[in-house]
Amino acid sequence: MRTARPLALAAVLGASLVLAGCSGGSENTSDGGGGTSPEETTQEAPEFDVEAIDLGEPGETEPGTTLALGEPAWVTTQVTPSDSDTAEDVQMGLTLLDITEGSTDIWAGWETEDEFEGYTPYLMVLQYSYPDGLPEGVESPPAPAIFPLLEDGSGASFIEAQNFGMGAGASDVCGYTLQGWDPETNTNVVCAVGLSDAGPITGGLFNGDNWSGILQGWDETYGNSPIIWE
Repeated sequence: MRTARPLALAAVLGASLVLAGCSGGSENTSDGGGGTSPEETTQEAPEFDVEAIDLGEPGETEPGTTLALGEPAWVTTQVTPSDSDTAEDVQMGLTLLDITEGSTDIWAGWETEDEFEGYTPYLMVLQYSYPDGLPEGVESPPAPAIFPLLEDGSGASFIEAQNFGMGAGASDVCGYTLQGWDPETNTNVVCAVGLSDAGPITGGLFNGDNWSGILQGWDETYGNSPIIWE
């Protein structure tokens, strides 16, 4: 049984937050054609609930920038190859594609279901793109948090799904079919679940931190000047 529990994380946004921890994606499907040979098999394009978009030419987004949903921010993050102790810089585009009010059925049957009483879930679809690809030895793309924001700009909560570990999104909890990580396009599309007991979630905030119930460390560039989508 999946468990999820609200955690206090006021140091991140000055508001209560909850960890979104499970990752997901979907695989391409094909129609075998009923006994045809592999050469005759036709692959059908998967249908995604929210499609990846072209983020345009890479750049460098100024800290403190405010963007509309679907507009990209370009930042530099770091990854460490599996055979190295040295982190490497990676250029990354990221955006908040979509926010939709979800159903409270998300946590039906969870051991901690009663702790979500009064909350409304909001499904946030996030896209991450890496124009130069990932360094050799890096299989999992970095996907720092875009934290949910309420209409007044204050931080909302998000889901901790303990049985799925510390992931970037919560695609299976959302119930969406999304592309996930596509190594051919170096693009990752996932979903996180924001929670609100104080009105709709309408935006997101990037401050350089990761999805976690523990503050990872204040980012020198974006900690005091986050990038906002609204």
